Amino acid sequence: MNRTLKILIKVFVVMICLIILGLGIFIGYLHIGKKAALETPVYGIDLSDIDDGTYIGSYEGYRWSNTVSVTVENHTITKIEILKPQTYTSQETVDTLILRVISEQNTDVDVVTGATADSRTFLRAVENALYPERQDNLK
Repeated sequence: MNRTLKILIKVFVVMICLIILGLGIFIGYLHIGKKAALETPVYGIDLSDIDDGTYIGSYEGYRWSNTVSVTVENHTITKIEILKPQTYTSQETVDTLILRVISEQNTDVDVVTGATADSRTFLRAVENALYPERQDNLK
């Protein structure tokens, strides 16, 4: 019985260690690239230079990677669709940003409180769609 208890304790300790290791890796993944995402510049856009069409743009930066489709008609953004969403970004954040960009017709808008990195990289993906030459992504 004593030997069985020792084996159970060892198995339990190994399981706890694996769980802690897994959590550490997960938390590290959530934060890798965050500083770059927070410092991602958002330049704003001038739609007078943009022809009608649908443009695809991305931001590549670990969990903040995303891809959007931006439709422009008569020098006006009429639609923004998410083609590849950011990992762990709320739909509310995305919807708020889409509404802000379309209502302001610019990417120079307020970020969503508590989602600064998510906001900046989403806005940058929109800019990258319209101005692919500006891309200076993390990866």
